[in-house]
Amino acid sequence: AEMSNVFWKREEAQNVRLRGSRCGHCGLIQFPMAQVCEQCHASDAMQEHPLARTGRIFTFNRDHLYDSPVQPNILAVVDLD
Repeated sequence: AEMSNVFWKREEAQNVRLRGSRCGHCGLIQFPMAQVCEQCHASDAMQEHPLARTGRIFTFNRDHLYDSPVQPNILAVVDLD
């Protein structure tokens, strides 16, 4: 499957460079990027924030049904440092 340049540019910071959002009011770091803070509900203080590159796998799934170029498709939830 091909990805449009517009979609690639919009998703690059989050999915390629592993960035989330940090609230300037309360300091909460969120992923995926958000416009509103989940903790203090501020909507004017979210800033792009680099996430850690190391962590521990919380859970994972091997999906043999999803149509992907490489089978199986493996997804993981990771607690970042």
